[in-house]
Amino acid sequence: MSIIDLIYLSIVILLLIITSRSLSKKEKAFAITKQKFLAKYAFKEGGSIYRELHKHGFLLLNRADDDYEIASVISKTRENETIYIFDFVFTSKYSDKSSANRPSVIRAAFVTFERKTLFEFAVLPEGLWEKTKQLFGAQDVDFEEYPEFSKKYVLKGEDEAMIRERFPKKLIQALENKQGIFIEGRENCLLVYKESGGQFSDYEKLYEDVVLFNKALR
Repeated sequence: MSIIDLIYLSIVILLLIITSRSLSKKEKAFAITKQKFLAKYAFKEGGSIYRELHKHGFLLLNRADDDYEIASVISKTRENETIYIFDFVFTSKYSDKSSANRPSVIRAAFVTFERKTLFEFAVLPEGLWEKTKQLFGAQDVDFEEYPEFSKKYVLKGEDEAMIRERFPKKLIQALENKQGIFIEGRENCLLVYKESGGQFSDYEKLYEDVVLFNKALR
């Protein structure tokens, strides 16, 4: 091994050590933040939602290869509903199977209702892929009176007439001021998430968003 190779190897090892220490500090700080959130909002650790998520066929689950994990579940019951926050840990079905990719993490909030009934719908950020699908006839319910929402998001569901009639204007207005939100509604439950943030996503911000969106759907 040449001197240049030794120098290069030393630099790589040093960078790995620095990165590892930085992540360790971030993980410790985040653990403290999580515990503060649990105490502030009276969440408890634990909860079984795998079957419920799978039963409703959420689009979130379609991102994964054959296997995925519902991890780090915390929950809170209030006003005839239960709010769960969890990490969806998965390997994308589109990833390179020949390489050892680290699993991706999306933090999501899942709400189950005892009395409230929703209609089926999905709100997705209108990125390039969604725009391309629309060229081939994919559904997108737009509202002329809310051009900013219609520009930012795709809204779709089985019954377009019902969506136009029942989709709350308060929810549209809330989403106009937010970026990158995914919302999936089913008969007795609601799923909210963002792609960004991963395992260090802000619990409090996600919780505040789901409370706001849930209230708008009443």
